[in-house]
Amino acid sequence: MSNYGFRLNREDYRNFSAAQQRVLELLSDGKWHSREAITLVAGTRGIPASEGTKRLRELRPRMLKRGYVIPCRRLGATRSSEYRLMTCQEHDETK
Repeated sequence: MSNYGFRLNREDYRNFSAAQQRVLELLSDGKWHSREAITLVAGTRGIPASEGTKRLRELRPRMLKRGYVIPCRRLGATRSSEYRLMTCQEHDETK
């Protein structure tokens, strides 16, 4: 799926809801993504999902079992946050 070693096969995808699949597809590039972008992609037909970050909370334990984490970082003193999919090894190296 990405150059960062993130891989799911077709069988794995069947276990995720459509909204979770869209969120994973967005995060699979290894870049930081805003809460707003995640909420938008979790929705359908351009209408943001009211609980887009809930998809992240659902995905975190499932992805951890596969060796990935979805960390969150705050942007300055604002209430804005960004999220990123990374391997556990990458995450440990950034600490």
